[in-house]
Amino acid sequence: MFYLLVFGVLIVPISSCENDDDGSEKLGCNVANPITDLVWLQEAIADLENDPYSYYATATYEGKTVFYYVNCDPAVNYVSYLLNCKGNQLGFTNDYQSSLEDIAVIWKPEDSLCNLPD
Repeated sequence: MFYLLVFGVLIVPISSCENDDDGSEKLGCNVANPITDLVWLQEAIADLENDPYSYYATATYEGKTVFYYVNCDPAVNYVSYLLNCKGNQLGFTNDYQSSLEDIAVIWKPEDSLCNLPD
């Protein structure tokens, strides 16, 4: 009984600390694949599946993973927001562009008309 009590006293505080930070702001968003594991990103991509001028990119900003939408249609004037792992807006992507690192395209339609490196 004593060992069970000691085990419970030690494990409960340790496991409760893990829930203090859900890790969603850490590098990589603590998911294996943001496209399939982040519901808000899945929904955003689903809205663009038939738009050959759109794509989503990811980058690192101040050590954290961020996402943003891009439209490469030269006839379209659009606004892009920098989003954190929870899908919350941090501001206009253009305002952060010079501070973004490790930029990578994470999604584009199969029939993309954007000139992107493979």
